[in-house]
Amino acid sequence: MSVAEYNGLYRKTHPVSAVEFQRRYRETHHEQLRAAGRTYAAAHCEERRVYMLEYVAAHREARAEYYRHYSETYPDVARAHSRNYRARKRGAVGSHTAADLLAQYDRQKGRCFYCKTRLGDNYHAEHVTPLVLGGSNGPENIVAACPTCNLSKNAKHPMDFAGLLF
Repeated sequence: MSVAEYNGLYRKTHPVSAVEFQRRYRETHHEQLRAAGRTYAAAHCEERRVYMLEYVAAHREARAEYYRHYSETYPDVARAHSRNYRARKRGAVGSHTAADLLAQYDRQKGRCFYCKTRLGDNYHAEHVTPLVLGGSNGPENIVAACPTCNLSKNAKHPMDFAGLLF
């Protein structure tokens, strides 16, 4: 019996200890495994790209269903991902998470940043200084706003929009 056959048989007959051994190995050899992964990725870049293109084309419906379900289950995370993606396309610096927006919502005590109305669950993440005007996508530039204020503000400078409110 070869070493590979023996190891395979051991993993089948002792699944709990085999998993524990793998976990400990990954913890103690973390950097070596990362380096090996980077080396493999660099050496097989084109193969991986072709594989992913084929995989995405073959599983388009299943991936769409997965992302739809994920977006429904974790709407805050999905919205943060979407905002960060759009900001990267515009070349804006910084990124924020759903936790950053929820922390801002708590600091605002659940009220709109501009008109101070109660927000509830229906609120928008708003860039105080719009990305078009050079604002960042970091948590320091994100506030919670009611849909009316967010859609009315559009890409206006915050001081210009404040003048329209009063």
